[in-house]
Amino acid sequence: KPLLNKDYTEISPLLERIHNQQLQLKESSLELELRREEFETVTNSMNEGMVLLNKRGRILSINNKARQIISADCELGDSIYTVNDNLNSIHEMIDRARGGQRSEKIESINEKNYHVNVNPIITNGAVSGVAIVIIDITDKEIKILKHTRFYFKSNPSSNRC
Repeated sequence: KPLLNKDYTEISPLLERIHNQQLQLKESSLELELRREEFETVTNSMNEGMVLLNKRGRILSINNKARQIISADCELGDSIYTVNDNLNSIHEMIDRARGGQRSEKIESINEKNYHVNVNPIITNGAVSGVAIVIIDITDKEIKILKHTRFYFKSNPSSNRC
């Protein structure tokens, strides 16, 4: 190791600085990996689908629920536009978000209904990416329909004009 060698006394301050920077870099890298794992654990435990895109529409993060909802076998760095051809209306929402406009809608995907929320991510006044949250509302809609049917069956006076 050059740092321990006595022949390098003239450059030992430089070597020591390089060594310390390598240690700091290794520590920072471990901390970053820990944060990434924490983020992944939290997002994969969500009941909602979540996708984060960069400003070009490439996937930075996608949780397991989002993969399941959009039937995507994708990798980080893939373009969201090539993941699933049946998501054209969501692609339009992503385009709007890339232009700075937030949008949301009810979308039917694989025979289920989802509330899709697409937001631009703004950094220093410019769009730096897109956040997509997909919430399964199918069960809520079924409960509302059942409640509505029950109400009209149990309250015949409400059926009169």
